[in-house]
Amino acid sequence: YAEPSITAPSNDFGEMDESLLSSKMNSKIINDEYKYNFYMQKVKWLYAAFFALSFALIVEWTGSFTVQRNLSWFFGLTLPVFWLDATTFTALYSAATALEAFVVSDALNPTFGLYASVKFSSALFLALFFAARNPLLGLVTMTVTLALMWIFCIFILRSRAGKLAKAAVPVLLLWYSYLWSLSYAVAIIN
Repeated sequence: YAEPSITAPSNDFGEMDESLLSSKMNSKIINDEYKYNFYMQKVKWLYAAFFALSFALIVEWTGSFTVQRNLSWFFGLTLPVFWLDATTFTALYSAATALEAFVVSDALNPTFGLYASVKFSSALFLALFFAARNPLLGLVTMTVTLALMWIFCIFILRSRAGKLAKAAVPVLLLWYSYLWSLSYAVAIIN
């Protein structure tokens, strides 16, 4: 089965039907096929956005159990001066997760494996840093997470992702760099 052509009308087998090219119906057929393809792109994007956001939220939600159980230990650590208060950090973390999901949904096929690696590495960071209560292991894992995020963002910039998704790349890199800096400072200070 061939995709309907946007440039010329086609028969049921996906072959161009030249008899329709000179007819008045030509513009209607092309317009209907274009509308169909445009609609399907929007539906695919909506499913991709839902899938990417659901995946991110499931990973973050499972990691939050580890964080919640060890908050007293974490706040007993000496935190760097650039640590944000818990409310601001949570809001920015949530916004970054939603932004990641948007970027992934815009270029889902080639980048989802990398995105899954970033989220897995992030979950591993939470397990090693909070559950194992080991800032040094957390730093090593966050270094891997940052490297994976750089690779992910390079793939986004080279993909057919939209301009808005590509514009979000520096924001994501800045956020993950901040998380790495925070992890580094906590590991060094403590």
